[in-house]
Amino acid sequence: MTHQLPATARISLGGMALLLVLAGSALPAAASPADTSRTPVEATVEEQRLDRAAPQEILRRSGFDTFAPRFERALKHAKS
Repeated sequence: MTHQLPATARISLGGMALLLVLAGSALPAAASPADTSRTPVEATVEEQRLDRAAPQEILRRSGFDTFAPRFERALKHAKS
């Protein structure tokens, strides 16, 4: 025994399916590579504060100051 949806429900579901298909076709098929030729953007206020004494002290006491050089090297060698 099969159950049929009311006509309004079938129309609504069909309309939603059509919207999903149309929305999906508007998306790019593949990601485009990042534009690395751009000039560097000015540092944010938060980034400019990192060189001050208090943030450096927090990093030193927490031990995270040792991770920055290794992280920088890892980023330079990353393929993506």
